[in-house]
Amino acid sequence: MNYSLQDILKMAEISPVLVNEFKIGDFQNAIILPAEMDSKKLGIVSTKKGLKAPKWYVDAVKSDKDTIVIDTIDKIDKYNQEKFYELLKYQSISSVPFKKHIKIIVLYCDLKNVAENIISLCQIVK
Repeated sequence: MNYSLQDILKMAEISPVLVNEFKIGDFQNAIILPAEMDSKKLGIVSTKKGLKAPKWYVDAVKSDKDTIVIDTIDKIDKYNQEKFYELLKYQSISSVPFKKHIKIIVLYCDLKNVAENIISLCQIVK
């Protein structure tokens, strides 16, 4: 079954969506997280000046962007995919939740290369 972008975004209002029908360019007003992103850049870090949230998180909290797209999660090994677990399950990073509802879309090419823990948190669109 073919889904429109609007269908996918509507599904993502309920829970994260794992989809292979779309590409990054299809999401005009979204925050893009490359799967290869270093886990240090994914979470909140402690600096000499205090805690610092990553730019993508600040954008998600303060901008009108309400969609996060994780780009081609199956590009990285299943072990490293786990860095997105908290984001997908709790819509938070470093135990700090988002202040508004965020839709999460996870792009993949081959479902057999996606970790079971990630699959279990998402609606799957083949």
